[in-house]
Amino acid sequence: VVYHTGILSQQPSLSLLSVWMSGDLGVQGFYVVSGFLVTMSYDRSRTLWSYAAKRARRIAPAYLAVVLGAAVLLVFLSTLQWSDYFRHRMWASYVFWNLLLANFASPDLPGVFLDNYKQAVNGSLWTIKIEVGFYCMVPLMAWLGHRLGRWRIWWVMLALSLAWRIGFELAGNMTGTGFWSKLAIQMPGQLSFFILGAMAYERTRVGLPGPSLPIAVAAAIAYGFSDGLLHELMAPFAVAGMIYWAAISCPKLPDFLPQGDISYGIYLYHWPILQVFIALGWFSAAPVFAAIALFVTVVVVAAASWIMIERPFLMHRKSHAVIRG
Repeated sequence: VVYHTGILSQQPSLSLLSVWMSGDLGVQGFYVVSGFLVTMSYDRSRTLWSYAAKRARRIAPAYLAVVLGAAVLLVFLSTLQWSDYFRHRMWASYVFWNLLLANFASPDLPGVFLDNYKQAVNGSLWTIKIEVGFYCMVPLMAWLGHRLGRWRIWWVMLALSLAWRIGFELAGNMTGTGFWSKLAIQMPGQLSFFILGAMAYERTRVGLPGPSLPIAVAAAIAYGFSDGLLHELMAPFAVAGMIYWAAISCPKLPDFLPQGDISYGIYLYHWPILQVFIALGWFSAAPVFAAIALFVTVVVVAAASWIMIERPFLMHRKSHAVIRG
């Protein structure tokens, strides 16, 4: 949220937000955490169907809410009349492709955010298709691991992921074509972060300790000071080292919201809310106050999403589990 605020607001007084924060590190850390938690979810599921149902209930309700909510509510900021807005091919395209998790195919709505730095309604959603791809990979990795050894499969897939990412980055550098660099960060190229999270889960599951503080510090230094293809090679291990230490070895902080998890809601809703604030001119009028108001609004909306949308579906799952038991 902080990084995107610095980038999208285009306000000089907020530019340091995008300098001192790393969008790449945030996404990569998310994939490490996802590898840990999703692998744990699969291990604790009795059947493939129960695993798939848990994943769908966790991500689908709020995702549908943000896609359809934006498609309907942003008519108030469109330069088009209501009738023209909802009949526009771009509106139908946005709903269709975003519901298929292909945000890249149609990121804009008709007449919306035309004067913003970026017109995309929710640029964060590009990672959803990768995350769902990981969900689909976990049963396959488990099946292969059962036959060939879990750790062996993980190391082979980790090597292939690094080869994909570095290979396409190298192709992009050599040809000057941005397409190859975009391809490098798609699902196979991000799988290395996910797998290292899965490895961290397995170590934790069997009672092995997490990394020490010196390892986490070394990982942070490696991540911050490496560059180019060397950085691409080291990044998964460095990010995993930092996240693994923070989650397992670091002294625990008190829960920010003990009764729920608003992290997914923050991820889903912050971009469109930020775009609305920019379109209304609030960042141009008072950048710092607009940023503070944005952070508060995002937390409130994410908490409301947890209470009214996400938690009811998760509670529905638990109630069915109790009935079956």
